[in-house]
Amino acid sequence: MAGKFLGELGQVKAAREDTFGWFGATIRVGDGGSDLKLLDFIEHAEDIDATDKQEQLRMVKDFLHSIVHEDDFAEFWRLALANNQSLQDLMAVMIAITEATTNRPTRRRSDSSLGRRATGAKSKRSSSSQGPKVDARKVAKRLERSGRPDRALMVVEAAEARRAG
Repeated sequence: MAGKFLGELGQVKAAREDTFGWFGATIRVGDGGSDLKLLDFIEHAEDIDATDKQEQLRMVKDFLHSIVHEDDFAEFWRLALANNQSLQDLMAVMIAITEATTNRPTRRRSDSSLGRRATGAKSKRSSSSQGPKVDARKVAKRLERSGRPDRALMVVEAAEARRAG
């Protein structure tokens, strides 16, 4: 028995026209900037050893390459090198672009930490614990419990980059 055709469900998105300043240059955001790219990044992070800084940098560079316009990436990378940017600096750029292109804020309160917070018995559930927003503390703890401290470290570093940014 043939099923019912549901129609064309995909929708082509308009090309991005977003830009950002980068050490005096104007850099365009690539058309690939979406939360699906972030999902790919997170999935790839689970395969990286927490002590392998070279692979962590490579992963961040690959992700940036996927969200910075392909014609501007060489200039973006040249300026990053010329201005002594670190892994945290690049992750802050990555987070800023992702937030802007997905309309999903990922910043935590500046006084929050990744440690467990004590709450009173009458505290209300925070809006950050509801909906699709991810709580970095919970993710890091879950990853550590499941034997993936390397992934937990990536979550912690991304949260620190957001806080520093």
